[in-house]
Amino acid sequence: MGGGELRPEVAGGGGQVLHGQRGRGDAQDHPAVDGPAHHDGPAPGHRPSRHRHRHRRVLHVHRRSRRPDHQRRPAVRHVGPVRPGGRAHGARRRPDARRRLARVPRGALVRRRERREGPGVTVVQNADVATPTDLLSEHEREVLAAAGYGQRAGFGASPVLLVVDVNHNFCGDQPAPILESVQTWRNSCGEHAWEALPHLRRVIDAARRSGIPVIYTTGQDPRPDGLDSGRWADKNRRRGEDTGAHRGVGNRIMPQIAPTEADIVIAKPKPSAFFATQLASLLVELGADTVLVCGSTTSGCVRATVLDGFSLNYRMGVIAECTFDRIQLSHRVNLLDMDQKYADVVSLQESLAYLEELR
Repeated sequence: MGGGELRPEVAGGGGQVLHGQRGRGDAQDHPAVDGPAHHDGPAPGHRPSRHRHRHRRVLHVHRRSRRPDHQRRPAVRHVGPVRPGGRAHGARRRPDARRRLARVPRGALVRRRERREGPGVTVVQNADVATPTDLLSEHEREVLAAAGYGQRAGFGASPVLLVVDVNHNFCGDQPAPILESVQTWRNSCGEHAWEALPHLRRVIDAARRSGIPVIYTTGQDPRPDGLDSGRWADKNRRRGEDTGAHRGVGNRIMPQIAPTEADIVIAKPKPSAFFATQLASLLVELGADTVLVCGSTTSGCVRATVLDGFSLNYRMGVIAECTFDRIQLSHRVNLLDMDQKYADVVSLQESLAYLEELR
């Protein structure tokens, strides 16, 4: 019928489904498109189906323009002139838009982006920090100055002190030169770690006196089969030692700065304290706007944490004397680089003064 073939298996099911190519059958349904139909009439009892099979190509005609859908132009909503101080007549607005806009003063978002200093922001200069400018040539110093890097971002009124991986793995179990210490503790920073412990003690005590939350991070003990070592096993030939005698001991936080019941301890699987941990949600719950970072290593876990915190728009600070690394060049270069781009590097005395102001 009209170029379509009737399938007998569905003919008695209350309707007839046509499967075929576009031709006279389409012309019967759409005479305005294909012209008058020429056929001998419908079969007895036939009712034209109002449904189009999904395999048939049918050009639907718009009622007004009598154009196929693919030739229709998109509808244009007429919008009247904009009233002074208002919106265009007839323009749509989300139902909650008025309430949302009422909460934000005009220009506030722009001022927030432009502001670098203001109420509630404490700018701490790094005058007491020995910035390793000797690592840079005169030309490189000119480049940084011309590019505008190194501006002080300042700290907010709700800081959190984050102590990163100050445990036996990175400090050893006794003060010893680094070459001696790494024989037993492969990640040890030797004497550099033990020099930082008294400074860490002071800043932690100051934070507690001011009611500033203190969060510790430490590593996770690997599986005995090393399956969760990831790429660490590819980068360090002594990775297998972590499943040996130091298992359960290496990740213990040093007793000189042991956490209290009021502190928070996070076990992390990777360098950044934010990766695969609850740190980000804890900072939201605490209402933090600033994260002061200290611990080890400057070039590894400290830097990774600073970059992730910076990416989450926290004001990041690094306390120079409270961070340490096994390679002093890495320590100095990373302090310089973080201070230029991602954080305010401050001295111990400056950080203590900042924390005392919050009491």
